[in-house]
Amino acid sequence: AYKLFGKPDDYSHELAFFMIMAGHPNFPTPVCTKRDEKSRRAGLLLEYIDGESSLDVAMKKSTTVETLRQWAGKLLSLVCLMHSRGFVHADLKPDNILITKKTGELI
Repeated sequence: AYKLFGKPDDYSHELAFFMIMAGHPNFPTPVCTKRDEKSRRAGLLLEYIDGESSLDVAMKKSTTVETLRQWAGKLLSLVCLMHSRGFVHADLKPDNILITKKTGELI
């Protein structure tokens, strides 16, 4: 995934967020930064995650209520951690929450 930062020149706050969260098992790993040639905005390349949106996986008949509870707990824990470090996710939606195909882990 490629995340474009909001401001073209001062993206230190957003970059700091990704670096602080790096290493958390439910957060994507940053790979490198790159400036978009067209918009001149900097962006961050995140690791490739082979997965599906959480909504698509949740709608499958094979997904149990217990699995949904576990994902909800992990998501709540992750959001609380983000908030405790001074960050707010302004675009939290099922498409931005992936479930890995291999392990079923929430990212």
